[in-house]
Parts: sequence; structure tokens; C-alpha cells
Amino acid sequence: MYEGPQWSDISVSEVSQLPKLAKHIITSNPRFLTRSHHSHVYLIDITDHGTTSKAILKVFPKQLKERYNKEVDAYRFLYHYNVPDQGIVPKIFGVIPTLNKKAIGKLLGESMPEDAPIALPAAAVVMEYIQGAQPASPKNMTLVTAKRALDGLRTIHEAHVLHEDAEARNLLVFPEAERAVWIDFSSATINRDVSMALDEHDLLKELLYRRLVFASYNVG
Repeated sequence: MYEGPQWSDISVSEVSQLPKLAKHIITSNPRFLTRSHHSHVYLIDITDHGTTSKAILKVFPKQLKERYNKEVDAYRFLYHYNVPDQGIVPKIFGVIPTLNKKAIGKLLGESMPEDAPIALPAAAVVMEYIQGAQPASPKNMTLVTAKRALDGLRTIHEAHVLHEDAEARNLLVFPEAERAVWIDFSSATINRDVSMALDEHDLLKELLYRRLVFASYNVG
């Protein structure tokens, strides 16, 4: 039985800030992916010392700066406890605390849809693009994957982070490897209440096993 996270005492002052996106990293080829209630999401190319790879750019408009702060604060604790290195959550390449008109024009160019304007000043997070992953669904959820998703959430809880939106829409899976990755921490809170971690764990368990794993047996 899961008895809750095992915590070490830590103060906010002991948790490092996330690094700003390094000036030598070149961003290019922005492609609009989606707009959520919290952010605008783009797929971009980043070039670091001559090596180009894909990355996710999450842009938070002025009125959603609180969501940016939630994501950044959660990742500060996740990095303090080395959670990204375990492959449970995407890694962060850097943050952009302020984006004015000139900066966002340089970053997004003509890729911003007319029906998805971004109020300024905005903020952004550049993070790892999870290649080959699929959104969790009855078609790709197995008992092993569900257990790994729960284990991943437990590790997140042990970093003092409550996801606060631990739903299938924020869970990516690799069907062949039966690996699970948690995304989107823009609703997350820093937590020191064991009962709240237990509640989130139990709600996720109900979701995974009743709505995804058991439903998978009826998927042809």
C-alpha cells in the first residue's frame, strides 16, 4: 500500500532557479501546435553548438503569468530532486521570463495564428520534445504502463510537487517500452501535506485502471 511520499526538510531558498535560455542557443522554424487554457504551445528547432533538435515552446500570455510561475516553481523542485533525469517528466532547456513585442516577433515570426494572439509581456518555457510518445488512451494503456505512471507520480510527489491535473491528457506513453511521461505542470503546487499527495495518487489510480486499463480490453 502506498503510504505517501517520504520527504526531507527543504526550504524554498535551497531550491535553485531554473536557468534562462542560453543566448548561444538559436531558435528557428516555429510551428503552432495548440492553445490551452494556460498557454500557447509551439514546436520549434533549437540549435546548440551546431546541433539542431526539436523542442517544445510554451508561451504564457500576460494574463496567465501565474501559470508560468506554477510551472517554473514545480520544475525548480523537480530538478532539485533529479526527477527530469529519471525520464518521468520532460527536461527544461531554459526559461524566458519576459517577452516583449520585439522578442516574441523574433521568436515566433509569422507562425502566430490570427485567432491566437498573445498579450504582452509574455513569458515562456523551452523544454524537451518527447519524440515518439502517444497520448494515454485505452488503446495503449497496459497494467505495466499504468503502474509506471503511478510510480512516476509518486516520485513527483516526493519532490514536494502536486501535479493538480493528473489526468490522461497530461500523460504520454511509449507503447512498446511501456514507459510513461508526465507533462504540463502549469497547475502544479508545492506541497507539504501527505494527505493531499495520497488523494491525488488514489484519484489517478482510479482513472488509470477503471477508465484506461480495463477499457483497453474492449478495444479492438
